[in-house]
Amino acid sequence: MGKIYVIGGANVDIQGSSVQGIIPGDSNIGHISYSFGGVGRNIAENLALLGTKPVFVSVFGNDSTGTDMYRYCEAVGMDLSYSVKTNHVSSTYLAVMDEKNDMVVAINDMHILDLFTVESVKPVMEKIGPEDYLVLDTNVSEEVLEYCTAHSKAPVAVDPISTVKAEKIAPYLSRVDLFKPNKLEAEHLSGISITDEKSAADAVQYFLDKGVKNIVISLGRDGSAGGNAEGIFRLRHPFTAMKNATGAGDSFIAALVYARWQGKNLEEAVKFACAAASVTVESVFTVSENMNYENVKSRMDSWKFEKEILR
Repeated sequence: MGKIYVIGGANVDIQGSSVQGIIPGDSNIGHISYSFGGVGRNIAENLALLGTKPVFVSVFGNDSTGTDMYRYCEAVGMDLSYSVKTNHVSSTYLAVMDEKNDMVVAINDMHILDLFTVESVKPVMEKIGPEDYLVLDTNVSEEVLEYCTAHSKAPVAVDPISTVKAEKIAPYLSRVDLFKPNKLEAEHLSGISITDEKSAADAVQYFLDKGVKNIVISLGRDGSAGGNAEGIFRLRHPFTAMKNATGAGDSFIAALVYARWQGKNLEEAVKFACAAASVTVESVFTVSENMNYENVKSRMDSWKFEKEILR
């Protein structure tokens, strides 16, 4: 079996959580935490905790936080052979959460990724083979996305990250094997407002018509809608108490890719991904301390999923 390669951002995450409703323009009492994040890095850490040794490709600052993050990534089991170190300030992500642990606003300073060029990823693309899997996040430049999707010999999975950054991958959707937008990202790219089963199916069909081989749209408490050449479906599942929504999408796509890499069909992969996201939101951390294959598999097996065939 091949390897899973992840190309994307690595951030220092600072998160402030209010203990009561957010009062705009005022100082809100709450709790502040510091951790390592970045969509690509989070995906790679979840993959490592699920039992793989992912190859993570990013750019790290040589400041103290960047050095600490680099060492941490190595310690949890990532292969950083193709990552780049620079003398610039590390990428930083600041999120403000309300009393329900839903994100109110976030600011990211990821200018260091401007140094991550096509030249940086050429050695990786020369190494990747058909037996591998490549995961991209849209924190990297459109030039890097274009090059990687054009030259990858392995299936490509993409997390579009946000409505703005999702636009960078739009011209190359026909090269994507597995695309995982959330509801807002899917609506933004497709122009379809997802309000019911028909509109969910229409959104899935939009991406299939664009050439995406496998599409999964995460719909929060409304479950997930997915599809490929075999059909379009929707899955709903139980929910547990949420402590932190940040990182759920990262664990979702990590588990989705892991299951596909293991040869599971799309429906089974989505079930595994939903269980992984559930484990994540129960933790105060962006990457759950309880993330491992056994916990995710046990949760998936204990759930009764509701499946609807949409087309």
